Amino acid sequence: MFVGSIPKNATEDSLKDVFTQFGNIEELVLMRELDGVSKGCAFIKFKTKEEALLAMRFVNGNVYLGGSDKPMEVRFAENKKKTTATPTEQAHSTR
Repeated sequence: MFVGSIPKNATEDSLKDVFTQFGNIEELVLMRELDGVSKGCAFIKFKTKEEALLAMRFVNGNVYLGGSDKPMEVRFAENKKKTTATPTEQAHSTR
């Protein structure tokens, strides 16, 4: 799923702290600029769709991370037809 409105100082661990309470995270990719600073979004893959739905229900528009003035936006990630790369492959291709 896609997570947006993440503050620039966010880390993978700070996201895990929020999302692990909803289920088993199989993959978490925090998108970063070339200099390593967060792009303000991430992709999270839960073990089950039900876990992802639970996280979306409770986090989307309700949880603020790291002193942000905007709540996180959580939704299912859209498939891009131009690429078949996984979030991990996409993250590595932007480095």
